[in-house]
Parts: sequence; C-alpha cells; structure tokens
Amino acid sequence: MLKILKLVKLQHALFALPLSVAASVLAVGGIPPLWQSIWVLVAFLSARSLGMAMNRLLDSSIDAKNPRTSHRLMAKGELKVQTLIPWLIGFLLLFLYACSQLHPLALKLFPICLGLLLVYPLAKRFTVLAHLILGCVLALGPIGAWVGLAGWPSEGVLWFGLGVVFWVHGFDILYALQDEEFDKSEGLFSIPARFGGRTAKKIAAVSHLLVPLIWGFAFMKLGLSVFTQLGNGIILGLLCLEHYLIYRGLERNISLAFFKLNISISILVMLMVLLDVLW
Repeated sequence: MLKILKLVKLQHALFALPLSVAASVLAVGGIPPLWQSIWVLVAFLSARSLGMAMNRLLDSSIDAKNPRTSHRLMAKGELKVQTLIPWLIGFLLLFLYACSQLHPLALKLFPICLGLLLVYPLAKRFTVLAHLILGCVLALGPIGAWVGLAGWPSEGVLWFGLGVVFWVHGFDILYALQDEEFDKSEGLFSIPARFGGRTAKKIAAVSHLLVPLIWGFAFMKLGLSVFTQLGNGIILGLLCLEHYLIYRGLERNISLAFFKLNISISILVMLMVLLDVLW
C-alpha cells in the first residue's frame, strides 16, 4: 500500500485538484452537496492514480536508464508488474463507478477520459505533442468536475480548461529540460530534445503568456468579477517568475519553479473563484 501511494505521488494532485474544486463551485454557483463533492473527489483521485500508475508502468524501462529517474520503484524493480496490475484494475473500476454516481454525461464521456489517460504515457515515443496531451489530461479535472455536477460544459469552463492545457504545456516543457540530452539519446520526442533547450524555453514562454489571456476571457464568460481578473494579473507575475528562475539556474531552481510556483497558481485560482462566487 505504501509503495502504491509513493508510486502515484498523491501530493502532485495539488496541480489540478484546486482547479477541480473551482470548477465544482462554478458549476453549481456555490458549494456542491456533500455526496456529489465526494464522488467528484473519488473520480479525480482514481483517474489520476490510474494515469500515474500507467505512466510509471509503461516508462519503467526508460526510467531505469535515466539517472534522474532510476530511483523510481518500477525502474528499480521494487514494485512488480503483477503487484501493480490489481491496483490498476481497482483504480479503473473506482473511476468508472464514481462517474456512474454523477451526472449521466460523465459516464458517457468516460471512454474519452480513459483514452487520454492511456495515450499520454506513450505519446513521447512518437510525437512532440506529448506535453500538450498532458495538458489535456490535467484539463479533464476541472472540465470533468463541471460535467459530473452540471452536465454539458459551458463555453466559459471550456475556455478555462484550454487555459489549463497551455499552463501545463508550458511547465512540462520546462521540466523536460532536465532530460534534454537523455531524451535525444533515446529518440524521444520531448520538445527540448527535438528543438533544443533555447527554443523549448521560448515555446514554453509563449504558452504561459497565453494562459492569463485565456483565463481572463474564461472568467469573463463565467461571469466573475474584476476581483478575479486582478488575481489573474498575479498569475502572470508568478509565471514570469517561473521562467526567470529557470533562466537563473535549472537544477537549483527546478523544485521552486516547477512544483511550488505551479501549485501556488492552482491554489490561487481556487481561492479567487471561491471568494468571487461565495462572498
């Protein structure tokens, strides 16, 4: 059990979980009923755990060759495939059941969600769009929360999800800078490996400049106030700080730039929406 928890890294759920909370509040115009909130949370965590476990399983041979990732449980052989398979099935069934307890559209869209979760772990083997696909996977969190509570997503929440796509696209490219040389040697399709670190940073910067613009439009479509738009300016500042830290030194600043700042952005969006809707 402890090895499974270590494998799926639940702490990294903070990248998208606050955004799902924000979308849940927007979907119902307030705090959702407790039982619905629980099933949204179960769907989110089971889907995320399924995707993370699949990623670690399919990447185990690659991770074992990479000095940065060779310590991972699957890469070291400390967690066997036969041990992981029942957990994968459990995560899948739990995700499916959670969808069945929410709006009927959630169950109808389940195959699309599952498809994205399964495609991403393989994507970097054949396309530079892998970072974009990861963005789509994380955007399933807020869009899925809306669908689970309110049915068909509004235009506003779709724009919100698009902002998530570009946000994740940018920071995943920056994170992949660590593996530029390794990915080249393995023939993988990360943007740093295919276009070089300098171009990759420019692509990430363009993606992140789009985020506050898209989210600003989304917040307007969702009927949020000027207060939220001002908070969006802070997000732009945090994204600029992220790129500055990477410029100043990738290795010593990656933890702050990638994990702490991006989790702060996610939590900030949640707080902005909660204050705007509930106050």
